[in-house]
Amino acid sequence: AVASQARSTVEEALSRPTLSRRHAEAIARVTDRDGLRDLHVRALGRLAADNPDDPAIALRQAEALRQAGRFEEAARAYRRVLDGR
Repeated sequence: AVASQARSTVEEALSRPTLSRRHAEAIARVTDRDGLRDLHVRALGRLAADNPDDPAIALRQAEALRQAGRFEEAARAYRRVLDGR
Protein backbone atom coordinates (compact mmCIF):
# COMPACT_ATOMS: atom_id res chain seq x y z
CA ALA A 1 0.00 0.00 0.00
CA VAL A 2 2.85 2.40 0.83
CA ALA A 3 4.57 1.70 -2.49
CA SER A 4 1.31 2.28 -4.34
CA GLN A 5 0.79 5.58 -2.52
CA ALA A 6 4.37 6.66 -3.26
CA ARG A 7 3.96 5.75 -6.93
CA SER A 8 0.75 7.76 -7.31
CA THR A 9 2.26 10.75 -5.50
CA VAL A 10 5.34 10.70 -7.74
CA GLU A 11 3.28 10.27 -10.89
CA GLU A 12 1.10 13.22 -9.88
CA ALA A 13 4.15 15.40 -9.19
CA LEU A 14 5.81 14.48 -12.50
CA SER A 15 2.64 15.34 -14.40
CA ARG A 16 2.63 18.94 -13.13
CA PRO A 17 3.51 21.56 -15.75
CA THR A 18 6.10 23.06 -13.40
CA LEU A 19 8.29 21.22 -10.95
CA SER A 20 11.18 22.78 -9.10
CA ARG A 21 14.61 21.28 -9.53
CA ARG A 22 14.73 20.60 -5.79
CA HIS A 23 11.53 18.56 -5.95
CA ALA A 24 12.58 16.74 -9.12
CA GLU A 25 15.91 15.85 -7.49
CA ALA A 26 14.08 14.56 -4.40
CA ILE A 27 11.86 12.41 -6.61
CA ALA A 28 14.93 11.07 -8.46
CA ARG A 29 16.60 10.14 -5.15
CA VAL A 30 13.53 8.42 -3.71
CA THR A 31 12.68 6.50 -6.87
CA ASP A 32 16.29 5.33 -7.18
CA ARG A 33 16.41 4.29 -3.53
CA ASP A 34 13.10 2.43 -3.77
CA GLY A 35 13.91 0.73 -7.08
CA LEU A 36 11.10 2.41 -8.99
CA ARG A 37 13.09 2.36 -12.24
CA ASP A 38 10.35 3.61 -14.55
CA LEU A 39 9.66 6.62 -12.34
CA HIS A 40 13.37 7.20 -11.79
CA VAL A 41 13.88 7.41 -15.56
CA ARG A 42 10.91 9.78 -15.85
CA ALA A 43 12.22 12.01 -13.06
CA LEU A 44 15.64 12.24 -14.67
CA GLY A 45 14.02 12.83 -18.06
CA ARG A 46 12.12 15.72 -16.54
CA LEU A 47 15.31 17.10 -14.98
CA ALA A 48 17.15 16.73 -18.31
CA ALA A 49 14.37 18.48 -20.21
CA ASP A 50 14.27 21.33 -17.70
CA ASN A 51 18.10 21.63 -17.56
CA PRO A 52 19.31 20.82 -21.10
CA ASP A 53 22.75 22.36 -20.55
CA ASP A 54 23.60 20.23 -17.51
CA PRO A 55 25.77 17.29 -18.62
CA ALA A 56 25.69 15.71 -15.14
CA ILE A 57 21.92 15.31 -15.37
CA ALA A 58 22.18 13.98 -18.92
CA LEU A 59 24.71 11.40 -17.74
CA ARG A 60 22.49 10.38 -14.83
CA GLN A 61 19.60 9.97 -17.24
CA ALA A 62 21.69 7.79 -19.55
CA GLU A 63 22.75 5.61 -16.62
CA ALA A 64 19.16 5.28 -15.40
CA LEU A 65 18.07 4.19 -18.87
CA ARG A 66 20.84 1.58 -18.92
CA GLN A 67 19.88 0.28 -15.49
CA ALA A 68 16.25 0.05 -16.60
CA GLY A 69 17.34 -2.16 -19.53
CA ARG A 70 16.48 0.48 -22.13
CA PHE A 71 19.80 0.02 -23.88
CA GLU A 72 19.13 1.72 -27.21
CA GLU A 73 17.81 4.84 -25.49
CA ALA A 74 20.74 4.73 -23.08
CA ALA A 75 23.22 4.50 -25.97
CA ARG A 76 21.63 7.56 -27.61
CA ALA A 77 21.69 9.45 -24.31
CA TYR A 78 25.36 8.57 -23.72
CA ARG A 79 26.15 9.70 -27.27
CA ARG A 80 24.46 13.07 -26.63
CA VAL A 81 26.58 13.49 -23.50
CA LEU A 82 29.76 12.66 -25.40
CA ASP A 83 28.80 15.00 -28.23
CA GLY A 84 28.03 17.78 -25.77
CA ARG A 85 24.37 18.06 -26.70
